[in-house]
Amino acid sequence: MTRKPSVGKQQCAIGVRRTYHGKPDLIEENALAGSGQIGDCVFFYGTLLPQHTPPAMRRVVARLRLLGEGSVRGRLYDLGNYLGAVLDDAWDKRVYGAVFQLPDRSTILDELDRYEGYDAASPRLCLFVRRRHPVELSEGDIIECWVYEYNGEPAGMPVISSGRYGKAGE
Repeated sequence: MTRKPSVGKQQCAIGVRRTYHGKPDLIEENALAGSGQIGDCVFFYGTLLPQHTPPAMRRVVARLRLLGEGSVRGRLYDLGNYLGAVLDDAWDKRVYGAVFQLPDRSTILDELDRYEGYDAASPRLCLFVRRRHPVELSEGDIIECWVYEYNGEPAGMPVISSGRYGKAGE
């Protein structure tokens, strides 16, 4: 059974949690506080998750509003210094991460594009492409999000069978 995306205030009720695996210091408490509607959202599964965010991107990620944990169908690959997800609704494997709401009228998406090396004018040349994709929240609701998908050939790259990003020692 496929669920339809939730809309408006029903989705907003999901966004009351402000922490992600005990890292509330990276999420601004007032980021979009009191918003009655869900705007554009982004799904992170790797180095932009709050507990893995590099110092240069912490201010950007802190401006986002955490809606909750989520997952997409696909495979997660270990590409060395970073991860890459290849999305495919036909696969039974899942990639796990978190969904964040983007502030209205912000430049954050441009900043994320630069970090991910995405150029909308020449997506075929990019290591990652940004596209809209349904994400299933841990509560079961489906929400459309921007997702950065690996645009290379993953053959020979190790698959992260758990679908979750974790650094050694965690």
